[in-house]
Amino acid sequence: GPTSVEMLKKSPFELCGISGFGFLRVDAIVRKTDNRLHDPIRIKGAVLCSLNSSRSEKGHLFLEKEVLQREALNLLNKTIPFPDQCLCMQEVAEVVEKLVLNGTVVLVKAKMCKQERDLKTGRLIQKIVMEDIIYRPNVFEQEDETARQIALRLTERQPQEQINSLLEKLKVQFNLMLSEKQEMGVKQAFQSSLSIITGPPGTGKTTVIKMIIELFRVLYPKSGIMLMAPTGRASRRMAESTGFEEARTMHNALRLSSEEAESHHSKEEELLSTGLIIVDEFSLVDMWLAKQFFTRLEKGTKLVLVGDVDQLPSVGAGNVLREMIQCGLVPVTVLDEIFRQAKDSFIPYNGKLINQGDTNLFYGNDFVFIPSAGQTETSEKLVEMYCQEIAQNGVERVQILSPFRAEGETSVNRLNAVIREIVNPFCSTEDEINVGIKTFRIGDRIMQTKNTEHVSNGDLGFIRSIEDTPNG
Repeated sequence: GPTSVEMLKKSPFELCGISGFGFLRVDAIVRKTDNRLHDPIRIKGAVLCSLNSSRSEKGHLFLEKEVLQREALNLLNKTIPFPDQCLCMQEVAEVVEKLVLNGTVVLVKAKMCKQERDLKTGRLIQKIVMEDIIYRPNVFEQEDETARQIALRLTERQPQEQINSLLEKLKVQFNLMLSEKQEMGVKQAFQSSLSIITGPPGTGKTTVIKMIIELFRVLYPKSGIMLMAPTGRASRRMAESTGFEEARTMHNALRLSSEEAESHHSKEEELLSTGLIIVDEFSLVDMWLAKQFFTRLEKGTKLVLVGDVDQLPSVGAGNVLREMIQCGLVPVTVLDEIFRQAKDSFIPYNGKLINQGDTNLFYGNDFVFIPSAGQTETSEKLVEMYCQEIAQNGVERVQILSPFRAEGETSVNRLNAVIREIVNPFCSTEDEINVGIKTFRIGDRIMQTKNTEHVSNGDLGFIRSIEDTPNG
């Protein structure tokens, strides 16, 4: 807007909030005209950038005060060549104190679990200590309000339905066998206004969902049911596996687009008015989406959350499902008996062993260990295997998963860049377009990472054409 220039003159590090403008880049620009290294505005910029990047890049809702001050100090001194010009921790601590006092950040004293090594035994021991932790105000409000809404739901009294005989009839009707824990999950859904069903792939979570739906239809024939998931792909899988065609994305159900373009509808207009809501793949839900969801639930609605805490975490900040399970207040059913793929796949078994810390794994056609000396060799082998697989099966049916996003030769970013030049090499500048720091090319396989009116987060596709529009 018209005040942007004046605002940036007073607080140039606001630019750090724009994609592609990190602290070091903005700092380099500012220092060309104002080289006051110890300026509180510069220190404030480093503190806020450290807090924001920990959220966007690492998924942290907060940072411990000492960690935040240390990370900010590292940023401030990273490009200063002379030690006598470097800032000290006290300068950063004073700015952080002022930011707390004027409400720019929120300080909370919280119990934290710390790991320390016993000097006598050498074993790691866990200790509970009080720590000062720092939030951005909007992030603190998201977490605080979500916790309040969850607590309110847990205090709601639910009618205790006698479902044992009906459950047995439905098991016969649909020819379903339920394990003891699967039955516990079904019953818990009707005994509490909020419950969680968790377990690794193949443990029968979908079977439990189906039975909950059928029971609810018989008990409450006039009440509505909503099935939803965080991504378009997950919601479509949910519809296919349950036979319930109206599974939707959470963003669609809540009429949201993204955190950056938050909906302006009123809370009353967006209340989800239905009898039962089941959300699958809840481990993908971040704190922002959780807050939008829990604040829009109508009182009396039964809510069942389904997910695996050991699968992919949310793209945004927060580890909502794991925290809800670990708090010990929400009723949780853990499914651990493997049904699906049991006869012909080692993957679910090995997944369970790895989560238990057991390295005595099973190897076969679908689970192979390939030794490698380091990241460079691993990258070369991965690229070679990928090219062989897509030649046999097609690019749509082959996927590489990496635990690293940006660091090292086996990171997602590096592997994608290398594979792209082999699978979809450069032809002409007319076939490419630059968006920020990224370059897209006709023929690229891409993933949608934000929900829009027509495309859902997680949808995959190919760039077929690039066209200029009047808006650029």
